[in-house]
Amino acid sequence: MMKHLFALGSIVCIALAGLMPTSQVKPAAPLLRYFVERPTINIPMAARQKNWVDWANSGSCVHASMVMILRWQGQNDLAAFWRAKYAGGEWNHTFEEKLRENKIPFASTFRKNDVAFLEWAIRTRRGAIVTVMDGKHMVCLVELTDTQAGILDNNAPETIKWVPRDQFLATWFTSNSWSCTPMFTPPPPILRNK
Repeated sequence: MMKHLFALGSIVCIALAGLMPTSQVKPAAPLLRYFVERPTINIPMAARQKNWVDWANSGSCVHASMVMILRWQGQNDLAAFWRAKYAGGEWNHTFEEKLRENKIPFASTFRKNDVAFLEWAIRTRRGAIVTVMDGKHMVCLVELTDTQAGILDNNAPETIKWVPRDQFLATWFTSNSWSCTPMFTPPPPILRNK
């Protein structure tokens, strides 16, 4: 009996579908339209880290930037450990030695003007720490589009600074083009209804 009712219902649906001209059939419109929030690496205010100084009054911009990226990638305990243990200035090789000592997986580039590395870090939503100011300072790169770069500076972490892409890249190139990112999983994109 149920098989017959199901078959009859299928025949009725097919018959009714045949009565409607195909020119009147319209595809269903999506109920909601979303856009991805910008910047791609949108570090929450509570996860942003202000620069600090060590015992010799040396800034800790490399460490502050890494703490922000670690928090962004969901590594809050590791970020707290890093913040408590390290301070002061760094060179790329001494910093990467610390990452290896602490068994932190990472990817980096140095002196290669490797823009593809930066684009990959943004595309994968990991973000990156990058050198600026002739290599004297390090900040977080939180966005890189065809026209703009979004910079989160640990000296003023309240706001993201937007600069033309070419201007940012020129600064990065003259700053040894050092960039690094830990290799953990970033959060999914935040979708907003249009």
